[in-house]
Amino acid sequence: MPLKIRVINFNIVNNRRNSIQIFKIVLLILLITGLYGKDTKWKSLKRIYQYPTNAFHLKDDIAVMEIRRYSTYDNYKKYNKPTIEMKFYKTPFKLLDSKLVKRFQNSVPNLSKSGNIHRTSKSSAEISNAFIIHNSGNILGMNEIVDVIDFMGEIDTPAEAQLILWLYSKREGAKYRKTSKGYEIIIKYYKSYPSGAKSTYVVTPHGRIEEK
Repeated sequence: MPLKIRVINFNIVNNRRNSIQIFKIVLLILLITGLYGKDTKWKSLKRIYQYPTNAFHLKDDIAVMEIRRYSTYDNYKKYNKPTIEMKFYKTPFKLLDSKLVKRFQNSVPNLSKSGNIHRTSKSSAEISNAFIIHNSGNILGMNEIVDVIDFMGEIDTPAEAQLILWLYSKREGAKYRKTSKGYEIIIKYYKSYPSGAKSTYVVTPHGRIEEK
């Protein structure tokens, strides 16, 4: 019986392998694109006061944070009873020492005009301060946005992005989408507003605001 020899065309085999590899790469790209597309769809933002407390995160060693607004007079030397504008309680007051809570509530503000927390204008007589209770029992007051952000950590929820806009005295956002740079947010204005119909900002994970 004559011996049959099977001849393998290696070019065809290699081409098939290359085609399979290309197919896998295309499939992976389509999958990633689809997931990214879902994540980058525009979604509605709630008003900042509509978000629950658990939508905002404090660093692990912080028990309580409050942001208080003080109406000042006599050239910023005196102030009326503050209004609590924002409050984040990881630990309820009832679980804290009553003397600690009293000291916290009676904390003396920094009324320096250099403070920039929710400052609508440099000439405004209203000054906002943030106060925290550390897990160690220490109380700290601050009047700079950068310090507030430092105790929040990474900005990783829509509510926190809305809070950053509020801290910088921007109008509340209407819609957002998550991108690789952070939260892209559209702020809508009234048609009569001088700066136009809308503005777009990016709130970065580090709490910076970039206008697009």
